[in-house]
Amino acid sequence: MLYASNSPAIKKHLPAFPLAQTSVVCSMALYQPTTRLIAFPAVLITIAAGMFTSCSQPGFAYKGKIPRPVKNITLNDSSSVWLQKDTRITTADAYPQKRELEIDGDLFMDVPDNSTPLIIRTRLLKLTVNGKAAFRVIAFAKEDGEEVQVINGHILVDKNYESPFNEQDTLRNNQMVMINKTIDLMEKEKFDATDLAAWRAALK
Repeated sequence: MLYASNSPAIKKHLPAFPLAQTSVVCSMALYQPTTRLIAFPAVLITIAAGMFTSCSQPGFAYKGKIPRPVKNITLNDSSSVWLQKDTRITTADAYPQKRELEIDGDLFMDVPDNSTPLIIRTRLLKLTVNGKAAFRVIAFAKEDGEEVQVINGHILVDKNYESPFNEQDTLRNNQMVMINKTIDLMEKEKFDATDLAAWRAALK
């Protein structure tokens, strides 16, 4: 089933909060590879590491607010989803017997405890959510970069495309992952979830 934030729905007027860490999409375009990536893997890693370091420094990261969600839905497994503008989420036909869904856009999820993992796919990432979790996914298919911000939970992260550097990461409380396919880099970092948690609490 397809859910889209621009489909008819009751829109709630919800507060916006400053975002301490926002999508890396805003600054990844500043760094474009100028050499063949496969031919120079060591150079690639050096450039990529510098990119992520610079993105978190003042003057590089986008300083904005967490957008107000335009739609709230509850999936058949009782997961709550808050969709931002121009966001689409598609569940498997047999959901929740088959707990798999696809995301294109920006959304926040509250996932209840469940013995069956929830599989989430974006253009660049595959997320395996084990048990209860609360997290934000910023993954527009038109962008080069994606990001996942975790308030709490246990999420396995894999690249959703062929890559010679496809090592799995694990996200737990107050952690995030950023990925950019252009330079084929996925990196996990600490995440200050204070603002996102406050934004989430205001949704109730």
